[in-house]
Amino acid sequence: MAETGRTLAFYPPGPWELPDRAYATLRFGAEFCASVTPSAMDLVRAMAQGIRAGRKVELVTTYTPQPLLEWIHGILETVQQEVGAIDLVINDWGVYRLAREVGFERFIFGRLLNRKRAGAERTPEDVSLPEAYAAVLGRTAADNAYFANYLVSLGFVEAEYDNVLQGHDLPPESPLGRVLHTPYVFVTTSRKCPVGMVGQPGDTVPVSGCRQQCGKFEAQLQSDAYGVTLVQTGNTLFYENPVAHPVPSGFSRVVEHARMPR
Repeated sequence: MAETGRTLAFYPPGPWELPDRAYATLRFGAEFCASVTPSAMDLVRAMAQGIRAGRKVELVTTYTPQPLLEWIHGILETVQQEVGAIDLVINDWGVYRLAREVGFERFIFGRLLNRKRAGAERTPEDVSLPEAYAAVLGRTAADNAYFANYLVSLGFVEAEYDNVLQGHDLPPESPLGRVLHTPYVFVTTSRKCPVGMVGQPGDTVPVSGCRQQCGKFEAQLQSDAYGVTLVQTGNTLFYENPVAHPVPSGFSRVVEHARMPR
């Protein structure tokens, strides 16, 4: 029997093997780098396999530089035509516009947009702020009731959160479901990839020029500010902070990552 509160995220490269029945929802795609987004047909085949197995499927999309938007548009169009009505994780407003154009209607407000500081440290500027202003910095965009209602009007049904070290001070009610990622918390991400940029001029690496080495190399960094080991893979920096309970209070489900997101 699948647990409705558990989602498993798959990341490239495929092929993907379906997990046991513990996961009611399967998530495919790339979250932090558009260059490693699987091909449209790879996504369609994987999602069709999940649907045949009785699972709900989702597609996660990345922050997407302008040169790659047309390519992502083609992937969205194919998935919408071949798979149909599924929930789409949005981490870029340009991708949201394209998704609307091709017929997607239900969206999840991704953690790149629903950003919260990944650590509990306060800067000198924070300390000088009035307490009410400082409190705002401890919440995300979707924690604001007015903005949450606006997201609902745009077709969003859930908002995503990282399992940050300092925890969450969630408003008691929200029109959006709340999704918590575990165990990887993203600290920062960039268009510039230390691995993918090797030998490549400019700010972005075209799809055809990316060797996708980010799945092979990791760099570990020690941070006094966070008090944990930070891990860099590709263009994104993470730390691990697993959830203590399958679905913590205040959240409707968790997204579990079997390995470092890309």
